Amino acid sequence: MHGIIKPLVVSSLLAAPVLAGDVPANIRSLYNSIRSKGSCSNILKGGFYSQEKDSKDFCYCGDRLTSDGIIYLQGTKGNLVNMDIDCDGALGEGDGSCDSSTDTQGQTTFGDTVASYNKGVDDLNAYIHSFVVLGNEGKKKGYVEFDPQSVGVEPLSIVAVVCGDKMFYGVWGDTNGDDGPPLIGEVSQSLGHACYGNAVNGNEAHDENDVLYIAFTGQGAVPGANGAKWNAKSFSEFESSLHAQGDRLVAKIGGGGSTPTKTTSTKTSSTATATSTPGGGNTGPLNPNCAPGGNFDLGYFNLQLPVGGPDIIKSKQLQGCNGYTGATFFTDKSTGEMVLTAPGNPDLTGCATTSGSSHCRTELREVVKSSGANAAWSPKGTNTLTVTMKVVKSDDGTHGTAIGQVFASEASKPLAEMYYSPSGDIVVGVKPDADSNQVVTKLGNVPIGTKFTYVLNYSNNKLSISINGKSTSLSTFSWDSPACYFKAGNYNQGESAASSEVRISALNVVHS
Repeated sequence: MHGIIKPLVVSSLLAAPVLAGDVPANIRSLYNSIRSKGSCSNILKGGFYSQEKDSKDFCYCGDRLTSDGIIYLQGTKGNLVNMDIDCDGALGEGDGSCDSSTDTQGQTTFGDTVASYNKGVDDLNAYIHSFVVLGNEGKKKGYVEFDPQSVGVEPLSIVAVVCGDKMFYGVWGDTNGDDGPPLIGEVSQSLGHACYGNAVNGNEAHDENDVLYIAFTGQGAVPGANGAKWNAKSFSEFESSLHAQGDRLVAKIGGGGSTPTKTTSTKTSSTATATSTPGGGNTGPLNPNCAPGGNFDLGYFNLQLPVGGPDIIKSKQLQGCNGYTGATFFTDKSTGEMVLTAPGNPDLTGCATTSGSSHCRTELREVVKSSGANAAWSPKGTNTLTVTMKVVKSDDGTHGTAIGQVFASEASKPLAEMYYSPSGDIVVGVKPDADSNQVVTKLGNVPIGTKFTYVLNYSNNKLSISINGKSTSLSTFSWDSPACYFKAGNYNQGESAASSEVRISALNVVHS
């Protein structure tokens, strides 16, 4: 969160400076072109300050959203934004540079997700983790809000920061609240120190509006549990673990550029190895002209339909831009989102149900990509399903549409089943055993039609679910490490004939 910092001093920008050193050529070109242009044409959200008492003409810019899958922060008259310092999270022991901060908070926005990675880290540490503050949320009258997820930027995804003629990688780790004016341009103390040394701390910012923050869209920008060194002991160890993935993302901007040479560390990246199996992710802007399989790696899923026997579309048929589409499973021609619709009560609609079910679904069922066989993994390992989605229309069942499941293979029962109601309530029902009724726990509320991200996590024999970074731990009662698989989509629980509609914009599975 932004703190109270020293008064802003901005030098006149008669010409955009030319960057050198470890900034790759394509990013140097982007930096200079943004400053030369002067202002943003595609303002995703404006009305922000770079610093208190500054002009309210800074914005989240989408000029390169379609072409490069990125957004960035920008002002007017050639200005970018400044760099304030965030000291939130699990600080632990450090060099004391956050001691002067007046608004330190004990948790970052996505701390629960970090904890769910089961790496022995409860939250981000501003002294170690390079993270960037993006997004603004609050309830105060007149406060300007913006959610980066609305344009495809995912929590804990990689952000490139150009500062002081250098470029570093961080992750989107925190969000600005309404404890002050709507501000943008802030990083963790460790990242600020890498950029500007001892000139910045918890109460001293880099004032000039010359810092470029580049956020990448899509699940392909998310390191996940195994793509970053979350339990790093130093800034250089964590930041260097983002290099391989960050360099790949940066190389795609503007047709590519030279691979950046980092000055902070020469350690080998800890990007996911063969022991980690991520799947189902989309890696950039969604293509509205492709079938869902062209935007999402559906090699990890079969599709269950509410028609036929019922019909099952195998993963091989789903894959690629020319993969399967149908009446209940298709791509939105404007947004590129995966659309899944499901009819209501089968007694009224005549839709087809699966064995043992009295409801109809258009739902993805996890399989093994290499073979297409039904997945059945052990909860003793790391297992997460991450979905960014919105429910356009929920059913009128007791709890609403089922949008995600952890399914016990041998028992052929849902161990945990997430529901979304017409009022926006999100709950999960966990069965104490295969034969008992579900114990229902409320997870949160997201208004109908609003994009959100959930993470189903059944790892180290512990079950948890997070909604937009807020995690809830759940009991698995008498279940003893049953083999499981994930399901995601639209499982209509309604009593009427009304259909339900779900739209997915990001999808990712990780096992290790």
